[in-house]
Amino acid sequence: MMQQGARNVVRRFSRLAAAAETAAAAAPRMPAFDHVPLPYDGPSAAEIARKRAEFLSPSLFHFYSKPLNIVEGKMQYLYDEQGRRYLDAFAGIATVCCGHSHPEILDAITAQARRLQHSTVLYLNHAIADFAEALASKLPGDLKARATLAHYWCYVPLVFVS
Repeated sequence: MMQQGARNVVRRFSRLAAAAETAAAAAPRMPAFDHVPLPYDGPSAAEIARKRAEFLSPSLFHFYSKPLNIVEGKMQYLYDEQGRRYLDAFAGIATVCCGHSHPEILDAITAQARRLQHSTVLYLNHAIADFAEALASKLPGDLKARATLAHYWCYVPLVFVS
């Protein structure tokens, strides 16, 4: 009886192992990408984790036991301190639509920062008016009439359409 049970367990594990090998072989490979990340000379993941535990709120926690130390991003990829490449399937905020370190966006940011890095809406500057006009042009029907931009809380941009 015991031998039969052991054989069943071995048979199940053999099937699982074969299925895992098949799945791994069928998994798509990431396409070639000519970016070579810069050498990382910053603190180790352990040092960063220690500082986070000491100086940041415990509400900023990880969902995994060994978080990645992400040190660079380029287009849709992230790189860890060893230079390993990861597809950024999480993204977030701006990176979901434009990636990391997109060359056209970096060029636009650099050009604007050379001219004027920041201005309040208390003064006239064409950028916010141009942005509101471009945003309104994307809205349907009567909503095109007016787009009101506002900052809520700590410089989190919100768009109110009226």
